[in-house]
Amino acid sequence: MRVLVDVMLESTRIIAYMFSVVFSGYLVTNYNAAFLALFRNPFMQLISGFFLAMSMIDFRRNDLNVNLINLAISTIFFQIMLFSLKKLSYQYDKNEV
Repeated sequence: MRVLVDVMLESTRIIAYMFSVVFSGYLVTNYNAAFLALFRNPFMQLISGFFLAMSMIDFRRNDLNVNLINLAISTIFFQIMLFSLKKLSYQYDKNEV
C-alpha cells in the first residue's frame, strides 16, 4: 500500500510540475524582449536547467552525493536536449526555405 501511495504522490507532483512549466511560459510573454534574449545564452540555459532539475529532486530521499550526481546529470542532459532541439530547428528552417 505504501508503494502505491508513494507512486501516486510522486506522479501527482510530476504532473503538477509539468502543468506549471507549460503555463509559466505564458507568464513571461510580456517580459522585455532584451531580457528574454539573455536566456538564449547557453550559460543562462544551464543555470535554468540547474534550477529546474533542483526543483524535481527530492533531497530527503537520497544522500547528498547521490542528489548532486542526479542534479549534475539532469542538468547536463537538459542542456544537451536544448542544444539538439536548437540544431534540429535550424535544419528544419533550412529545409523549409
